[in-house]
Amino acid sequence: RLLEEINMGYLNNTVGVIQDYPVSRWLPFIGGVLLAIVLLSTIALQVPRHAQLATPLTQGEIDSVVRRLVVSNWVRTIGWSARTVIAAVIITQVA
Repeated sequence: RLLEEINMGYLNNTVGVIQDYPVSRWLPFIGGVLLAIVLLSTIALQVPRHAQLATPLTQGEIDSVVRRLVVSNWVRTIGWSARTVIAAVIITQVA
């Protein structure tokens, strides 16, 4: 019973703290979507291309894989950069 009361008090306090901050509800959602895009890009594009580099390839094939790896990495770079901006906005809204 005591643990239930402690947990409920913690949850009520947490919800109260979250509700007190004037953070747009969309910012964390957008940050989550960007994180999903970054992770999917990593799994779907980056990992297979790195695996290709671990196999015997000609110099021309290596150059092609590296070029595609660099281009596809921009998805992750832009995603992480946008998440950084969103985090900074959230921090400024809370501060």
